[in-house]
Parts: sequence; structure tokens; C-alpha cells
Amino acid sequence: MHRRGFTLIELLVTVALLAAILGIAIPTLSTIVRSTALSSSTNRFLTTLAFARSEAVKRGERITVRRSGTDWSAGWVVFVDRDGSGDRNNTEPLLRDSRALRDGFRLTGNQMVSESLSYIPQGYPRTASGALQMGTFTVCDDTGITTAGHARAVVISATGRARVSHRISDIDKNDC
Repeated sequence: MHRRGFTLIELLVTVALLAAILGIAIPTLSTIVRSTALSSSTNRFLTTLAFARSEAVKRGERITVRRSGTDWSAGWVVFVDRDGSGDRNNTEPLLRDSRALRDGFRLTGNQMVSESLSYIPQGYPRTASGALQMGTFTVCDDTGITTAGHARAVVISATGRARVSHRISDIDKNDC
């Protein structure tokens, strides 16, 4: 009579193989999850900029995207900037209020967009004085590494188009 089943040695070999496979897969999986969260945060901000630009053209008014508080990572607001100050007052309509980035991620803007970005009715980015407002936002995780897997740049062109860049030369290393 033959008994069906596993011997203790077969079971130990199977468990050892599973442990080895999981030891390789788990770090890779966490990298994928972090990269996906970084892309999601970047795309959420990019969508906000596209929304602000299209609203400026559609409404024929200046639209401003401004950080909430002292840091872009804390969130941002989009509003009709009727007085052109870059600051929202109670009479200016709020169009969108975005929540903070997920813990472990940071969003910063270079000097030209450190506090706000405004679009005029033609869809171009301009400061309150009318000067061209090109800039770069950097989205990065808390590792401080500036490779494509850990950071992204959102580059604002002279025409107002926002694009995501994975190039290390576009990412501000001081912001990560």
C-alpha cells in the first residue's frame, strides 16, 4: 500500500525555495509600489496645472495655482486671480483645493514657481508684472535620491505647457 503525500525533506525543500523567491520578490514589489505612488503624485499635480491653464483660456481670466501654506507638499489651490496678486482673497472664486501629497513625498518649485504659478487668458504663464513665468517643479520621495525611480520634474514651458521629465538634468538635486 502506497501512501500519498509529501515527505519532510520535500516539504523543507519547497519552503526553502518559497523563502528564496519571496526574498527576491518583496524588495522589487516595494520599489514598484513606491514608483507607482511617485507617478500618481506627479500626475495629480500635472492634471491640476492642465486644469488651471484650460480654465484661464475658457474663462478669459487669470488663473493661479498656489501652494497651501509654506510648502507645495501640503497641497495647493486653484483660483480665479482677479486682482493679479497671486494670493487668494475672499472675493476670488476657488476652483480646486488639492490635498497634501502622500507621506514620504515632497513637491517643490524652483525660484520662479516657489509659491505660485499663474496663467493668463491666452494660456501663457505670467507673473503679476507680466513677465514670463517658466519653471520646474520637483516631485521626489524621501530617499534623497534623484534618479528616475525616485524623482520627477514637472517642467513649465514658455507656452504654458506642463510636461513630466525623468531626465536627471531636469530634476533639482537640492530639492530632494
